[in-house]
Amino acid sequence: MAGLQYDDVPSAMLDLVPEFRGEYEDWLELLEEPLNHILLGSLVSFAEKQWQAAQTPGSPARDVLWRVSQFMEQLAGSEDEKVQNLLHVSYLEGLINSGADDVRAGLVALMLPKTRRLFERVRDAASLLQDRRSNPNAFEPDVFGGDGNADLDPESDTDYNF
Repeated sequence: MAGLQYDDVPSAMLDLVPEFRGEYEDWLELLEEPLNHILLGSLVSFAEKQWQAAQTPGSPARDVLWRVSQFMEQLAGSEDEKVQNLLHVSYLEGLINSGADDVRAGLVALMLPKTRRLFERVRDAASLLQDRRSNPNAFEPDVFGGDGNADLDPESDTDYNF
């Protein structure tokens, strides 16, 4: 399997973004083991804070954000399904659901190509889900055979009404 592996995520993150070590150690103290989903979720708020700091000319936070983008691109290029899930659920969805729009737009603008493509897919899926939640009557019965019932087992007498 090519690219970064799930178990190597914490060390790879700290290699590229050593400034995150304080938050990493805080989580490690609380949990006694690095939980990758929690770490990447925390990286969202870390990146948002770095974005705010980077608005000051000459701030070292600009370099930190560049390295966060490089790390995300490593995750995006991994063939490990657990790494892909980690990136989608904990970072990209976290970014979609967090903070101010201008900060999110700034962080998206810094994304490298693979990460941006994945972000756009996750964002589009989240938008579609939100549309369906806000308009539940948009359900099209034809999806389940024309009457709105999903007959999951044609041999069964059970009729699943949704």
